[in-house]
Amino acid sequence: MSKLVKVWGELTRNAKLVIVVAALQGMSDSVWSGTVCAAYLYALTGNNNTRVGYAEAANGLAVLISALPIGYISDKLISRRKLAKIGGVLYALATTVTMAVVLVPMPDHARYYAFTGCLALQGLFGGVVSGPIQAMLADETPPGRRSEVYVLLFAAYLFSSVCGPLVAICLFWRLGNHWGIDVLETVLCVGFALQWPTSAAMLGFARTQQDDELDAAAERRRQRRQQAAGELEDPLLGGGDDAEGDLKDEAGGTSGMHRADSSSSMTMLEHGTSWMGVHTRRVPLIMFLGTVLISIGSGMTTKFFPLFFLSDLRLTPIEVQAIYACLPLLMAPASHLCHVAANVFGGRVASIMVFKFFGISLLLCMWALEKYAREFSIVKHPIVMCLLYLCRTSIINSTYPLEESILMDTCPASQRSRWKSLESISQFGWCGSAALGGVLCDHHGYGFTFLVTACIQATSACVYAPILGGAVPPEHKDGEETDVDGTGDDAVAAARDEEVADHPTR
Repeated sequence: MSKLVKVWGELTRNAKLVIVVAALQGMSDSVWSGTVCAAYLYALTGNNNTRVGYAEAANGLAVLISALPIGYISDKLISRRKLAKIGGVLYALATTVTMAVVLVPMPDHARYYAFTGCLALQGLFGGVVSGPIQAMLADETPPGRRSEVYVLLFAAYLFSSVCGPLVAICLFWRLGNHWGIDVLETVLCVGFALQWPTSAAMLGFARTQQDDELDAAAERRRQRRQQAAGELEDPLLGGGDDAEGDLKDEAGGTSGMHRADSSSSMTMLEHGTSWMGVHTRRVPLIMFLGTVLISIGSGMTTKFFPLFFLSDLRLTPIEVQAIYACLPLLMAPASHLCHVAANVFGGRVASIMVFKFFGISLLLCMWALEKYAREFSIVKHPIVMCLLYLCRTSIINSTYPLEESILMDTCPASQRSRWKSLESISQFGWCGSAALGGVLCDHHGYGFTFLVTACIQATSACVYAPILGGAVPPEHKDGEETDVDGTGDDAVAAARDEEVADHPTR
């Protein structure tokens, strides 16, 4: 705990605010987005898993549509700080509309379609938090400290995720410990109301170096346009050769503020390769593919675990919320253990694979217990299933900090928002597969869906195998830059010096 407090004290204002935003979002999401939303849709559609899956898929489709444009805009056109403020306003509007849909009287079928549309709005504007804002955290953090900072981010999000179920437990205790749609509507509205503080926090980011860089690039473009039109007698951009070089930079899609990153990308091959010959520059793509595959598998079951507890195990709302309140308490230390295990297993990638396979094996145990409980007279006790679920979920999700640190250590700073937003596409796989998961649950039962999920997630864990070895750079605990760009190359050093001269650090 003292180490996390020390890491917090060393963060910049914007980095701290990113963690605050994540914590506030974790609080609201844990009240409404998990068990309550699924149960509400389940009751609204007459216990139809398939239609629950379709509603979740709509949310994922909205993320897919917005992810890449948001990432590109925050890298090239509008700074992450400004985009966060715009996203905060739109997020608050989407929350207000969603609450109105829940509270205004209307037929159930109309409410289902309206609520599905609101879930799409939540995905559309909520993607700003998972993309540009998270990229801002990487910008404000030294590469050698990113794993520690992401553990802190993960712990803050999970701590707030404990508070959410506790709030829901209090509400169910007061309103009634049953799955009635009137009770679910009240809990949903409380969860949505908690999104307003998240929107307010998104308005508080201070000016960043990226703001200065984008403003300087815009000024250079303005001056070039004036020079081309003959409006300047004494051009401010220098000689024709310099202006021509700047124009070539823009034609190639690389502005002056990213020249160092471009050079870094060109020399990244010099850093190292894995045992299968995969270069460091390919690591973000492989990490993305692994995330997409595991998200496709998880989407089939994640939204249906609450319905499994509700319909098969016959648990009450307070019992289900107690499960989800305990889960973050296990996930935070599991993520720390995964980080420590990286030294034991020979690197971050190996640790990720070991933990994922262990979590997948526990999901297979849940499938076996569900399938053969009656056949072999095994008592399918709810406590056993819940313990397996808690252990499986905490272990398989504990790799998040290491995955984030690897991604940010192996991609240029100028591409972080795009990679984070591209990573948001995995949410489409997660939610898109929810539609298939609903169909499987209705036709083959929850246990069969567990088996399919385990098979897909095992495939995703194998995707990381090609980058075992030297492709992922080791972390430097002294805070020095990780040598993912082949530092030592004179051209790279010159490019960095030129960038610093043009855009001094705040």
